Amino acid sequence: MAISDATRKVLWARSHNRCAICRALLAVDADSADLPWLILGEEAHIITRKPGGPRGMEGDRARPYEYENLILLCADDHKRVDLQPDVYRAADLRGCKLAHERWAEEKFAGEAEEPIRLVKAPDEDSIPMQPVATGAAGWGLLVGSGL
Repeated sequence: MAISDATRKVLWARSHNRCAICRALLAVDADSADLPWLILGEEAHIITRKPGGPRGMEGDRARPYEYENLILLCADDHKRVDLQPDVYRAADLRGCKLAHERWAEEKFAGEAEEPIRLVKAPDEDSIPMQPVATGAAGWGLLVGSGL
């Protein structure tokens, strides 16, 4: 079994493209023309499905791919939490995930209030028009035109 598309989308959406620990960006533009972006985020298990794995004895391993058992991390933090399960316990990671999602929701809450209106792209031959309400605005257009 694997993480469902719906679970993956919710995990990334609620994390707002940030690592739950260090808040690093997790999907960024690539430097190569062959690759449009780099996915740096990793969907980490809070409790592994294996008894001997990180935090494997800390709780229910029956549903390892459910949203409640996943946290979005950068590669460094994923490695860090899996190599130090005594430091990064399941309850701590759940608390970190919840705190991160609250932080992200508060940080970006005001950005979605104003709906974005569809703006028709100008034709290639058209000249974009700007309203001129004052003489100063008109003068600014003339000065910036290179005439």
